[in-house]
Amino acid sequence: MAYEFADKGIRVNGIMPGMIDTPLIYEEIMKLYNGDMEKMRQDRNARVPMKRMGESWDVANAALFLVSDKAKYITGQILTVDGGLVLTGG
Repeated sequence: MAYEFADKGIRVNGIMPGMIDTPLIYEEIMKLYNGDMEKMRQDRNARVPMKRMGESWDVANAALFLVSDKAKYITGQILTVDGGLVLTGG
């Protein structure tokens, strides 16, 4: 799509979030931890090179950047927002 629409000035990019601390993890992932919220947070934080899960705003700010004029020459990219998790192969 990015290639198809580039000559029309339309940019196509995506965001690949990593471990983000959102309500979904408390509904779905907590089941794997038998309700132990602290254990879940510790495990998820430890897996990320930055030693913390991301926040919803981290993803939102990446999206704001991609739609801004500061990214006017960026198309066909996937922006990884994961605190370096992809670097670990995880």
